[in-house]
Amino acid sequence: MIQPGGGCFTGDTPVSTPEGLRSISALRAGDTVLAYDHDSGGWSPRAVTAVHENLYEDSLVTVTTDSGAFRATVHHPVWVVAGRELAERPVCTELSPGENEGGSLAGRWVNSHDLRPGDVLIDRHGDQRTVLRTEQAFVSAEPVFNLTVEGLHTYAVGEIGLLVHNACAKPQAAGVGKVDGVDASEVTPQQRGRLKEGEVLDDLGIPKNNGKVSTPEGNSIPDGLNDDLSVEVKDAKRVAKTKQIRIQTDAAKEAGRKSVLVTGKDTRVSGPAREAFDEIIERPDLGPQ
Repeated sequence: MIQPGGGCFTGDTPVSTPEGLRSISALRAGDTVLAYDHDSGGWSPRAVTAVHENLYEDSLVTVTTDSGAFRATVHHPVWVVAGRELAERPVCTELSPGENEGGSLAGRWVNSHDLRPGDVLIDRHGDQRTVLRTEQAFVSAEPVFNLTVEGLHTYAVGEIGLLVHNACAKPQAAGVGKVDGVDASEVTPQQRGRLKEGEVLDDLGIPKNNGKVSTPEGNSIPDGLNDDLSVEVKDAKRVAKTKQIRIQTDAAKEAGRKSVLVTGKDTRVSGPAREAFDEIIERPDLGPQ
C-alpha cells in the first residue's frame, strides 16, 4: 500500500549499531541499535522492537552534510544544534509535547524538509556536522523504513551516525468513515492534511498538482497550480520561508502567476514568508488538531 507522508528513511540508509553500521532495511526486531538519551546526554545500546516498512509517495529529501548524505521522507525530525532562524522554523507536529526541549543537548528537532545549509547536526561521537545542501525529489512506490526503539525515540543514521528521531505518523482521535481508504480512527496527520488540502483546492477551483516547478535553487511541487495561481496549503502551527516556499514563490513570479498561501487562522507566518507570497488566505478549518 502506498502511504503519503510518515517519517522514514530509504532502505540503504546506514544505522549505527554496537557492532557497526547496518542498512535500516536489514534490521529486524530484536536487533540492537545505538540510541540517544536526552536526559543522560549519552548513547546506549537499545533493542529494536519493530521495523516499519511502507511504500512512499511524496517528496524525498536528500540531506548532504560534510560527513556524507542520507535520504529521508518529509517530516522526519532531525536534531539541529544550531542554525539560522532555528527558533522560527515549523515545529515537528508528530512529537509529544516537550520533546523539542533537548535537556542536556542544545538545539531542537527540525523537520527534514526544513533543514538548511549551515545547520549544525550532531553525530554519535558528539562531533558537530554541517549541512551543505538539501534537495527534494518526488518519488512514487519508494520503499522506506523506520524503527521503534525500546525506551527511547532516537537512533543514528548515515555513515557517521547523525541523531534523528523515530517519529512516524500517529493515529488521530477516533472518528467515522475513511480518508484515503483508511478508517478515520487510523488517519495519520499526513492523510488528514491531504483531505483538508483537497477541500481547499476544490473551494478555490484549482486542480491538485503533481508537477514540479523549478528555479536555480531546486525543484518543488506546489499543492495547486494553474495558469494564473500557484497555491500552497499549510496545515501547521507555524510557516517559515523554507527552501520549498522560496522555490515556489520565485517560480510563480517568473511565470507570472500569483502565489497564494492558505493557512489556519491561528497559524503563525514569519515576516519573510508573508513577504514572499502575493496573498495569504486564513481558514478556520486548518491547523493542527
